[in-house]
Amino acid sequence: MIEVKELGLCDPSHFVFLQEHWLLPCNLAVLNSIHADFLGTGHSAVDISQDVLVGRPYGGTAILYHKQLAPYIKVIETRDPRLTAVKFDHTLTR
Repeated sequence: MIEVKELGLCDPSHFVFLQEHWLLPCNLAVLNSIHADFLGTGHSAVDISQDVLVGRPYGGTAILYHKQLAPYIKVIETRDPRLTAVKFDHTLTR
């Protein structure tokens, strides 16, 4: 996640779409701390059902969005770690 910050991907953007982030389910909250002006939502694709993590799992997906857009964002539940979705509805009232 540090690469997103170091590369300045959030600065010129309203949305940043990520794949292959490899975050564990318990670490998804880090998406909200990548940039002070952004919030995030995502899915982990890492299977933590075993005591030991083995191999390289396929990544996970995430969407970062500017905090000013939060009133217009609805997170869509996909139940699929390879798919993160939000609905942006600019007609929603604050």
